[in-house]
Amino acid sequence: MAVIPRRVLLVGATQGLGLALAQRYRAEGWDVVATTVVPSPALEALDGITVLPLDITDEGQALALRDSLAGQRIDVLHIVAGILPQGDAPIWERADEEVLRVLKTNAIGSVRLATLLELLVPEGGTFAFTSSGMGSMVRNTLAGADLYRVSKAALNMLVRSFAVTHGGKRAVLIICPGWAKTEMGGADATVEVADSVDGIYRLVSTAHPSADGAPFLEYTGDTVPW
Repeated sequence: MAVIPRRVLLVGATQGLGLALAQRYRAEGWDVVATTVVPSPALEALDGITVLPLDITDEGQALALRDSLAGQRIDVLHIVAGILPQGDAPIWERADEEVLRVLKTNAIGSVRLATLLELLVPEGGTFAFTSSGMGSMVRNTLAGADLYRVSKAALNMLVRSFAVTHGGKRAVLIICPGWAKTEMGGADATVEVADSVDGIYRLVSTAHPSADGAPFLEYTGDTVPW
């Protein structure tokens, strides 16, 4: 009997970690459906990957994605999409439109999409959300990057609630990928992309429902303090 490959919907695979994860899932034999907010020649060049458009902040596009996937099985919904606000201005000096855009991209849009697609993820499936150590209150010893920190802390709270209301017999993970050497991570980043991807893939591919609801985990598997 033929083995049916596991299927992942990877949200935010245009470049960086999302692109690297798409390559890893495919190399491991997964059926990969990946979304991009803008065209990604690098992603489209990969064999055997279905590429769909999605702006995670746009509810209409999220609904259209749900409709296009109706009746399909998604073993893992893995959301990587996120943005890093530019500049050092504190949150109260930023335009309301920018604050909302970052919150919708990094927090609200992710959990809204998971809620819309929830019925496609079967018992034993996994929801994986990409957070950051900068969303940890305990780790905030340097201040700065207010808007990014707030958006990731908001994601953590929303995912914890999602795990209570929608998790059921499915794993829900909040993953910190480390300060990875991507365009978003910048020149001072300390974690090789390959190491981050190895750890993330290991966590997601072996995930199981947790009594903790939605654990906050470093890519290494260590627990991140709230």
